[in-house]
Amino acid sequence: MDTGVLWSLIGSFTNVFILTRVLQYLFKRTNLEDRERAYLVFFIVASVDIIGLYYFFHDIRLALHGWLFYYVPFLIMWLLKDLMEASRKKREREASNQE
Repeated sequence: MDTGVLWSLIGSFTNVFILTRVLQYLFKRTNLEDRERAYLVFFIVASVDIIGLYYFFHDIRLALHGWLFYYVPFLIMWLLKDLMEASRKKREREASNQE
């Protein structure tokens, strides 16, 4: 594997990880439902990443390529993690309400 590709993967993972966790932390203080918050964070981070890649490459094709192959897999991974966590919390709330 090319070293440049490896560093691009590490950079995109770090970028997505930091942005999603910071936004999740900030939005926990709002009254958004967990599922809504997960989708909101996903779309904000996706938008920031695609805009940042466009300004970095100055070309929409390169930005889309980098975004689709380096950022979207990590974005989907964190979205699914947040949705699973929201589902688990909802089930726990429903179970505690039934008791």
